[in-house]
Amino acid sequence: MSDPASRVARVVGALVLAALVAAGARVPARPSINAALLRPGDLLFRTGDSAHTAAVVAAEGGGWSHVGIVVRSASGGLELIHASPADAPEEFDGVRRESLEAFARHAYAIGAYRPQSESAAAYAAARAEHYLGRRFDAQLDADSDTELYCTELVAEAFRGSGLSLDPGRTHYRVPLLGTVSLISPNALAAMSGLSRVL
Repeated sequence: MSDPASRVARVVGALVLAALVAAGARVPARPSINAALLRPGDLLFRTGDSAHTAAVVAAEGGGWSHVGIVVRSASGGLELIHASPADAPEEFDGVRRESLEAFARHAYAIGAYRPQSESAAAYAAARAEHYLGRRFDAQLDADSDTELYCTELVAEAFRGSGLSLDPGRTHYRVPLLGTVSLISPNALAAMSGLSRVL
């Protein structure tokens, strides 16, 4: 279900966490999400527990490492659509629907940001459904939407909504890979069209 790089990243993340715990580091408690404060179109950010998170946080010097879009579930509750490498072998490696609780299980910190335009939020929540099933973009190529990574999904879902949530590309020097350009979760969260609600 997941590619070898995703499996390696999960193993490395687990080994780093185990080493920190063995060294006496305190593992932060998992946050909970108060769904009553959320509505479709809100952006839910997290700082997570994977090797992917460690790479993003190290490159950015802290802050958020992942984001998804809150949507209405078939039963009327709230869920999240996000683009992510599989966190477990049974998960899809790409754009998928997930419960808020499942999203929080992989988080040490959670934040929710609300688009200032309700119509743009509704548009993006509906448009996110269109991308379900697309593969995760491990190449971080924001010039194509055939495969998507998390912030790229948000930018694409809001494209055409009247609210641009594409802060442009942040460039990182990555050992062995050279320069990588991607849409930064922290630059996205800092955009003027969003207000923090959680």
